[in-house]
Amino acid sequence: MSKNSLYQYGTIGSLMAGAMDGTDTINDFLKHGDFGIGTMDGVDGELIILNGQAYKVSASGEVIHLMGAEKLPYGAIAHFHANHTITVSKELGSEAVEKLVLAKMRSKNLFAGVKITGVFKKMHTRAMPKQEPPYIRFSEVDQPNFYAEEIKGTVVGFYSPALFHGTSVAGFHVHFISDDHQFGGHILDYTVKDVKIEIQDYADLIQDFPKEAEFLDSDFDYSNIAEEISISE
Repeated sequence: MSKNSLYQYGTIGSLMAGAMDGTDTINDFLKHGDFGIGTMDGVDGELIILNGQAYKVSASGEVIHLMGAEKLPYGAIAHFHANHTITVSKELGSEAVEKLVLAKMRSKNLFAGVKITGVFKKMHTRAMPKQEPPYIRFSEVDQPNFYAEEIKGTVVGFYSPALFHGTSVAGFHVHFISDDHQFGGHILDYTVKDVKIEIQDYADLIQDFPKEAEFLDSDFDYSNIAEEISISE
């Protein structure tokens, strides 16, 4: 795996369709990078990989440092090395920040990693509560929301081309963790105040899948996946 490869385990489409059982360990996942996002067994919270360390933001809002034996059904990870850097010293909303990233990265038709560190005026996140079989549709789950102001931390995530919607989330899929590890989650909205934006262009995508019979023999319903992703994300 090259330093500019993005590795993904599972797909967002199969996750939405019910493939929520954890099938890969955090330790094995970390062999593919030091920067990433995902979810845990039973979609139990939001996974953040930062500087080679794995954290889960639970539905209670607690940030938990993972030990490595825990399992995930879906995640994306890379060895982060920035190709482009932007400094922002004024208040900008998430849409404005995304426009800056799109203008700077190599191509909207390639994957990119996005890391934003510094002070955020506002941060709005959510976290999935753990589900038990038989799993309901991802979009039917009530997800607790969390809010913070004047918070220091890091946005971790990826941009995916529209062509790969279903494999991943088209556009930006980003998570957050505060510097004090007291706040985080899947980002719904934010406003930056004084941050450094780092972007990594990926030359290729390495897509891996669970090998368990439970996944291989399942007949997933993908008929409304695009709508499910839009509702859930």
